Amino acid sequence: MSSRHRTRLFRFSRDIPFLLKCAIGVSLLGLIAAWLIVKFEEPDLDTHLARARAIETEEARIVEEQLENLKRLLAEGEEQVSSPRVLLKRVHVLLETTDLETDDRRRIVVDEALNLVRKSGVSEPAGALISDYIVARLGVDESEVAAAAARIRAATEVKSADGKSRPLSQQITGYLFLAGGDLESARRAFQEEGRHDDASLAREEAVSLALEMEDAELLRRLIQDSAYRQAIRVHDRHRVGVLVGDAWLQWTGILLDQWATASSYGIALGLLASTLWFVVLVRHGDRTRWRWVWPVLPVLAGVASIWCTLLLLDYQEQTLGMRESDVFPDDLIYEVIGVGAREEVAKLLGFCLFLPWLLRRRDAGLATLTGAFVGLGFSLEENIGYISAGADTWGRLLTASFLHVALTGMTGHALYTMIRTRFGSAGHFLATLVGAVVLHGLYNWAPSASSRLEYAQDLDLISLVLLAALAHQFYSLVALHFQRRDGMVSTVGIFVIGSGVLIASGFVLVALNTLLWAPVTQFGIVALGYVPIAVFHVRQFGQQ
Repeated sequence: MSSRHRTRLFRFSRDIPFLLKCAIGVSLLGLIAAWLIVKFEEPDLDTHLARARAIETEEARIVEEQLENLKRLLAEGEEQVSSPRVLLKRVHVLLETTDLETDDRRRIVVDEALNLVRKSGVSEPAGALISDYIVARLGVDESEVAAAAARIRAATEVKSADGKSRPLSQQITGYLFLAGGDLESARRAFQEEGRHDDASLAREEAVSLALEMEDAELLRRLIQDSAYRQAIRVHDRHRVGVLVGDAWLQWTGILLDQWATASSYGIALGLLASTLWFVVLVRHGDRTRWRWVWPVLPVLAGVASIWCTLLLLDYQEQTLGMRESDVFPDDLIYEVIGVGAREEVAKLLGFCLFLPWLLRRRDAGLATLTGAFVGLGFSLEENIGYISAGADTWGRLLTASFLHVALTGMTGHALYTMIRTRFGSAGHFLATLVGAVVLHGLYNWAPSASSRLEYAQDLDLISLVLLAALAHQFYSLVALHFQRRDGMVSTVGIFVIGSGVLIASGFVLVALNTLLWAPVTQFGIVALGYVPIAVFHVRQFGQQ
């Protein structure tokens, strides 16, 4: 790159008005892309709305939507699925998630469901049993319901030479017991169905119900059978491990659950957001040879600390009986002692891995940055889950991500100082840790309490005040130990342009997920609300 180009890059990356125009331009491109996505899908949406307007009553509209859901759920079954167990599971899910308050709705859905089962590729005996299940669950005519239930009971009494009931009969019986709220009888029925080699879905239900009843002894007996151990659902795996004391199930369950719930765009945007803070933190440190490499280790330690957090969560719930509440002050106590304490302790444990190295280096500023990188790793793993579930990436970048970075940086610095002074500053460390726990808990509690408590509508402003105070303390601590030296491309430039990319990505993702314009505009309004926070951070970085 020529010296002229270097000079231009140096100047433009520090030209705040130019950077803002670029960020706004990138954001507008994302907004235009979102508009095109919604516009491209508009004909289908218009057709749907026209059909809805043509329906005369609200009752008919609800039934129309339920039938559409039914057809969509079973469409693959009509063309491809020949497994009666898969079809039964889909029918069960449909019946569990469909609102059928009136007899008219029930009649229409039953007729359509029976028609779709007849069109499916399952065998006649299996199809007849599934049809009986639909009638027994949703039928309006009492005689038809009784006859269907009698046929299901008769099927359970037909035993093969090895003592097994007719396939599907016990699974259907289990679903009927579930509908009546009899969990133990449902579990026994699923376990009986589980004797069939192809009844993995029934074994899943049996393990899930044993877990729901928190019957540790029953779970131990079940998972001694490899077929039941393999049938444990991914999101149940670590909870089963907690109840039965199986460390392998706990750790692999956490890993597999995190992997299963993450999406590709959640990972990509989470990495992009974390990269912005990574660059900011590196730029604040000393310009050593390995400054871009060594922080990767504390970031990975922060990612791993999320597993420790989940283990502490299981301990709180299973051993201490500490569970989330919506009643004040129990909700505040839970957010502080439950959420705040476990997350700050877990991150601090990740920081402790680097204490021997930091003590040899005798660098308090390095300890602060190491703690900040651990907090960054924790927020990276946490953000992937939130973003995959639809959270705003830019908002997370400016709020929750910075919260973890700053709190762990400050508590790490206090812990390092305490060890260096041979516990001479133990009081300062305890005050910093307790303050971090309380601040974290208040930050989490205020927004939810604001939406629930009639007398505290503006309570969520507490979170913004806490963030501002935290940012002031953290940047002051960093400035105390480092004299920042910016490179050819300024930190401000990277942060501002990166923010524009995150906002544009948010517009596009909202459009793809909803195919509606209102949520896109709502996202833009929310993003505007974060601008003051972004301005505060930019001013802290300094205009180079």
